[in-house]
Amino acid sequence: MKNPKISIIVPIYNVEQYLETCIGSILTQDFEDFELILVNDGSTDRCGEICDNAVLSDQRIIVIHKENGGLSDARNAGIDVASGDYIMFVDSDDRIYPAALSKLFDACVKNKCDIATSQIREYGIEANVTGNVFKKTSFEALDLIVLRKDWHWSAWGKLYKSSVFSESRFAKGIIFEDFELIPKLIYRTESIAFVDEILYDYIERDESIMGNNRKKASPDMVKIIDMSVRHFKKEAACDKQNLIIAGYLLHGYSKIINIIKNGFLPKNKDFIKIYKKVYRRFILDILKSKHVTSKEKFLIIISSFSVTICQKLYLYKHRTDLDKKITVD
Repeated sequence: MKNPKISIIVPIYNVEQYLETCIGSILTQDFEDFELILVNDGSTDRCGEICDNAVLSDQRIIVIHKENGGLSDARNAGIDVASGDYIMFVDSDDRIYPAALSKLFDACVKNKCDIATSQIREYGIEANVTGNVFKKTSFEALDLIVLRKDWHWSAWGKLYKSSVFSESRFAKGIIFEDFELIPKLIYRTESIAFVDEILYDYIERDESIMGNNRKKASPDMVKIIDMSVRHFKKEAACDKQNLIIAGYLLHGYSKIINIIKNGFLPKNKDFIKIYKKVYRRFILDILKSKHVTSKEKFLIIISSFSVTICQKLYLYKHRTDLDKKITVD
């Protein structure tokens, strides 16, 4: 039996309410040459039963039952058994549109790209789309992901050539493992394809990690920024290297601004403490970067010593809640 063209990996943990809808959206694709790898990561609800029932209904389904090891470990377990020429990740509480596989696959093959991505439906909001397919260099893609944030950096919703993961796996034991790995994968590729069409429906649950992080930022984010900046500083000097370093550093700063704007400082003392420690190490990189504006440089450096002072400057600039005084330093 020949290997399938695409391996779809679904990491699963306690999502019985959403799982059947997710599986159904995959099995009804207009592209049928795929295997579906369901990785039950130690669920304590009915997810294991749902997986076992699904495998009886479709021979393309493979089920892995394992002890709980976290999202990264579940995805890595799926990668280890995947036999497709391409890999796609779908979160178990999300769904994909009927033409997702065919359009992403065609975009990769016709444009000779190792990665393809698309527009997503997020929080029930649908972007205006053209239906066109664009080919972007890895530099352009990183600009859109880590600087402009026009594209998402999540692992889900993208199609990857399997060879992209030949020497790469998701880091275990941290939150935001996508942010650690996906920019690195894009950095190594020559180009990626973008399908300007909504092909993935992202569902954010209140109890999800991403949902909880809206108010309380995880120190893991800063740890990843620290590791990633150190990693890319070892790469050959070029504009792409400068761009991705700036992108990582700006992302952490954007979390600080979000905390300030929404009055979440008291809830984020741990994040702020490690942020200041890490960002002081990279002051020279921030000052030298041509991808960081003068205003951003000023506020990033101020925030690396005192988020309270940064807060006062930011609020004064934006004329909001000037009398609010929250000290965390």
